[in-house]
Amino acid sequence: MSKLPKIAINGTYLQEQGSGLGVVNQNLIAKLMNKDEPDPTGILSQHRQHQFDFQLYSHADCFKSQYPKQVIPVDPSLSPDRGFSGHIKRILWYQTALNQQLKRQQADLFFSPVAEGIFFPCIPQIVTVHDLIPLQYPELSPKWKYYYLYALPFLLKQSQGIICVSEYTKQDIVKNYRLNPDSINVVYNGYTQDLFYPQAEPTILQQYGLDKYLLYVGDMRFYKNLARCLEAFDSLPLTDYQFVITGKKTVFLSRN
Repeated sequence: MSKLPKIAINGTYLQEQGSGLGVVNQNLIAKLMNKDEPDPTGILSQHRQHQFDFQLYSHADCFKSQYPKQVIPVDPSLSPDRGFSGHIKRILWYQTALNQQLKRQQADLFFSPVAEGIFFPCIPQIVTVHDLIPLQYPELSPKWKYYYLYALPFLLKQSQGIICVSEYTKQDIVKNYRLNPDSINVVYNGYTQDLFYPQAEPTILQQYGLDKYLLYVGDMRFYKNLARCLEAFDSLPLTDYQFVITGKKTVFLSRN
């Protein structure tokens, strides 16, 4: 029997208190690690999971207990839960210990579901970029803006493939980093069908007087483009529809 291609997955960005990005990563990695389901990302073309040997670098207990033979434990201090020091340690770890381990374990590909990776990889790598917010709004992440300004474009040029979760992010990368658009693939984020599906809850509908509506679920910070959503809704000929927002109330609502 021929040896299965070995895919190393970056699971160091998993968090105890899951952020939006952390939740996306956890669900994506769970799907990849589960050999009974098809690849949800499109990264691995038309193949099935059982044709690959997945190895996960992670400190997450949930994966270590569920896939003990596939998880390679890493130091919890690399977690984003540790703040800026965790980020710095993680970036340095990619360049040193991880690169050495990938070579020793004869991995065929390194897949990172976040915009982090190895500057001089010993094997091909695929990196995922969700957005360029630290570059567009540096006042929100003053420390991260330097990474996105100098390190990320170099990293992407050193990568075999780049994944973006939207066409908008792809255009941003091409514009800011002058990369070949043919090297970038758009793969939209998925969702959990068991959790998100059409269902009527009469109590909620009656409580808020809802009948026909468009629903927005998510963060309300200004860069989430909620204002543009409202403008677009206002331009539609849907006079009998309501625009419903669910999520944590923020300054956005009090200013608009």
